[in-house]
Amino acid sequence: MESNNFETKSLKHRGKDEKMTIRMNQNQIIVVIEPSDLQSAMKLQIEQIKDKAANKNYNWEIFDIKQEIGAGTFGQVFASLDQKTGKKYALKFIGYDDESDQDPEFKAAVREIVIMQTLSQTNCQGLLKIYDIYPCIKDDNKYLVIVMELCDCNLMELLKVRIEENKTKWTDEELLYILYQLVEGFVIMKKHNVTHRDIKPQNILYCQADKSYKIADLGGAKFLKPKQAQLNTVRGSPAYWAPEIYFFCDLQKDKEGRFFVGKQHLNYDPYTSDVYSVGITFLLMRKLIPFDMSFNLLVKSMIYSSK
Repeated sequence: MESNNFETKSLKHRGKDEKMTIRMNQNQIIVVIEPSDLQSAMKLQIEQIKDKAANKNYNWEIFDIKQEIGAGTFGQVFASLDQKTGKKYALKFIGYDDESDQDPEFKAAVREIVIMQTLSQTNCQGLLKIYDIYPCIKDDNKYLVIVMELCDCNLMELLKVRIEENKTKWTDEELLYILYQLVEGFVIMKKHNVTHRDIKPQNILYCQADKSYKIADLGGAKFLKPKQAQLNTVRGSPAYWAPEIYFFCDLQKDKEGRFFVGKQHLNYDPYTSDVYSVGITFLLMRKLIPFDMSFNLLVKSMIYSSK
């Protein structure tokens, strides 16, 4: 048997109220932050990653890595099979240079891991679960591998099938069932002072086995300090931003057509902004607005014309 099927895959490299609960899950330290001391939790996680890298105690033969199922700015996601147990997982590979908080890619990856671990321990059906983290080296490039729950597809893929191909809309009962699961996830996130900042159909996953919908991709998520109610930084997809973000941001495009924020004077509630993003997503599900997001872009143009 090959050492692993990872050899044949192409990966993109790099693309005060403090209380912490430390839990042992097999050989892994789980840091649960209540409500949060992010820097201390990240330091603990970095030490654990360094220890795993030094000991090289992970057997990659157990994973048969299948097709790529997702890619983003900071990593790629592959479907995989644990050949010992027969269980399926999603593996997210995040490239980095150095195991320190001086490497922005590594720091961002550790932040995402700490947030996912904190939320995963709640066993909330509406949140994607994380099982383990391992460092690995491929072609002299370093990666953090996040072992996650594997879902069947994302909501955008379901939207295209149900609305564009089958012309089948969700019933009110179905929409309420989906909304209940997402709200349950948001309640847990808010309890732990976490805001997502990039809610959209691509970041809501669907599992056919239990017909569950899960909030995923916490790469842009942020821990808020206790009693912090507002933010002055923005992340995510402009098409799903709340109107107040458009109003205070100088939204521009670079030469490749990607959006970026110029001058900004932001001071907004990130939780209500997340709720607005869910609202846009549900409008899509009811086919009240087209996929080109013309409704939200119209809102944007109206705001800019009123400045």
